[in-house]
Amino acid sequence: MRVLNRILLMGAARFFEAAYAPAEAVRRAACRWEPGRLSSYARWSLEAEGLPEPSAAEAAAMRILTRGRLTLASPSLEGRLAAFRGRAALALKVSHRLQVASLSFGVPAALDTDLAELGFFTRPEAETLVGWASEDLRDLLRPLRRLFPVSAKAGEGLPLFVSFCGACRSGWENAWVSEGWPEGAAPSDWAKAEPVQRGVLEDSELRYFSRLFFRHDSLRPGQAEALRELLSGKDVGVLMPTGSGKSLVFQMAALLLPGTALVAEPLLSLIRDQLRQLKLDSLVRTLPHGVLATKEKAA
Repeated sequence: MRVLNRILLMGAARFFEAAYAPAEAVRRAACRWEPGRLSSYARWSLEAEGLPEPSAAEAAAMRILTRGRLTLASPSLEGRLAAFRGRAALALKVSHRLQVASLSFGVPAALDTDLAELGFFTRPEAETLVGWASEDLRDLLRPLRRLFPVSAKAGEGLPLFVSFCGACRSGWENAWVSEGWPEGAAPSDWAKAEPVQRGVLEDSELRYFSRLFFRHDSLRPGQAEALRELLSGKDVGVLMPTGSGKSLVFQMAALLLPGTALVAEPLLSLIRDQLRQLKLDSLVRTLPHGVLATKEKAA
């Protein structure tokens, strides 16, 4: 509460409703947890001063990290953090906080934290966790910077100290993490950065996002070609048999590009099925509209 009080006084807080969780927990929560319980678990606050404007790639990365209340981490990060066994879920949650804080400062020259002071992790364990989270964030930014290139290479800023205990470190950028929100808070809008130009993703990079979002290790015929056209800003018509993966094309494009995707479906049963699958994949920020919303409310 001490940190939350300082946030309110300084007015430099951002409020998030997103957290990494193990894949099995995400799917279980999507089916069984009430929305209020999900929100309570996922809400946290980040206080920092003088945050830089994000590049288009960094803005895209932030959208990906905060795409759902409970969000799947990359398979590689989740696999690594399984080494913490009974603390794996906590390690995932902390890794998400560290990645969002780091991304808020663009590219810090170094990242450190006082996580060990909480008593859940030793100092060597905290250092390992920071290293894995930082490497995973670089893996995410690499293809995004190819998709949204900048004219000049971004330089590294000051080192970043992320505190879970309200501490500061002289000569470093400082960010403070607190669980929960103060009363009356609402999710913060991340600064939007429209891409000036777009690059082309390779098949390996498209497969990376397929694994990240949907846990699919490969793409089906025609998906990569359609995705490249969509991501380049072109209008695309895709004619594919039922069950061949059309949904992945527009869903992945919607996750990578700025803005809101509007999806029109011919059948209510198809809409319900896709919404259910999106929840299982931790992509829960969807809005059913029209007849479905009216019928579901009446039910």
